[in-house]
Amino acid sequence: MKEYYPSLTGIRFIAASMVFFHHFNPVSTRTSFPFLYDCFTEMHIGVTLFFFLSGFLIADRYYDQKINWKIYFINRFARIYPSFFILTTFTFLYICYKTNTFNIKLYLLNITFIKGFFNNLKFTGIAQTWSLTVEEFFYLLAPFFFIFIKKKGFSIYFLPIIFMILGLIFYRNDINFMLDFTFFGRSFEFFSGIYLALFLKKNDKVSFTINMTYIGILFTSIGLLGLVYLKPGEGLYGNDLLLGKIINTIFFPLFAFTPLFIGLIKEKTIIRNFLSTQIVQILGKSSYAFYLIHLGLFYDFFHKYFNYWTVFILINFISILFYSKIEILFHNLIKRILST
Repeated sequence: MKEYYPSLTGIRFIAASMVFFHHFNPVSTRTSFPFLYDCFTEMHIGVTLFFFLSGFLIADRYYDQKINWKIYFINRFARIYPSFFILTTFTFLYICYKTNTFNIKLYLLNITFIKGFFNNLKFTGIAQTWSLTVEEFFYLLAPFFFIFIKKKGFSIYFLPIIFMILGLIFYRNDINFMLDFTFFGRSFEFFSGIYLALFLKKNDKVSFTINMTYIGILFTSIGLLGLVYLKPGEGLYGNDLLLGKIINTIFFPLFAFTPLFIGLIKEKTIIRNFLSTQIVQILGKSSYAFYLIHLGLFYDFFHKYFNYWTVFILINFISILFYSKIEILFHNLIKRILST
């Protein structure tokens, strides 16, 4: 069984917060503080951080085990699906109430995660859940990856090349969508997390003469500045350019998040202590609920009456309630039902 890393639970809160401020820039206009405004627009790197974290945690927990496929898929399903299903259904019912129409086909494409495979559907329902299609695709295939790596001798960095080639074939008419929104284009982020987990398993006593936590923060800042510099214009992002995609998909996992995670696991720093505090742990555990509700009905309602920072606090509060009263309840209930 994997070791629990409190600082990595805390990093989930950081990643979710980054995505929030990417969607809702706290700098009101670009004309006031253009550099700061552009930095917040590139906070979509929180998704990259989530993907890297998922790869690391799944490998850390399951790579050394003989996987019980039933338990593995029950755990993944119970963790992700109940909250997603409840909030997606609520969203479609609200749309039905406002428009007096219910698109059953679109609803089914959403609750089955299929929408994320299509460019024209990716932002339907709960817009940000396109990333859950990518996550679920990874969870579905992860046990097979471990088999190939352990028994077939596949290089872990050979696998993302295969997926990139497949993506170029399947999405040859929509390469940008493939690179930005599908597992085929984003697989390197997951595999980088897997590689780090395997490295630490083999080198448990490894130590470094430099502070890896701050090296990770430094290179994260450098990568963010690179995306800001590449940003081609208003309403666009640095990763709209090929070099920006390379920074987002390769530079961050390898040169920023890898040393950051090593530091958070191996080093005692003020950053690790902060991420391990009780309040940040609660915020980290409720970050999935936060990610699901931060963009959509709740934000639209609160934004009528409050500023960005107040809305940020309110949605975090609602997320904690949702996590503690609903998410945990259905997670345990589904595990109990499916495990019998």
